[in-house]
Amino acid sequence: MGLNAGDLNRRIQIRRFNRTGTGSLGGALGDWQDVGTPLHASRRDISDAERLSAAHWDNVLVTRFVVRSSPFARGIRRTDRIVHEGITF
Repeated sequence: MGLNAGDLNRRIQIRRFNRTGTGSLGGALGDWQDVGTPLHASRRDISDAERLSAAHWDNVLVTRFVVRSSPFARGIRRTDRIVHEGITF
């Protein structure tokens, strides 16, 4: 399956946690910072679900972003965040 340039109709920003220390309870302190320049990507919502759990509703949306392969894209970590249209994934 090929990837056409026209499919990359979204702009995403990658954010990475920058650890600056450890809190009094042992948790990581830091903030999320933009990494690199925004990338062109395609977005596809894979599935959504609602379920009742512990007397409240949980909503889950699974979204897949696809970008062209590059040295930067291959360095994206599973712990990084994606920001798209003001929403953090």
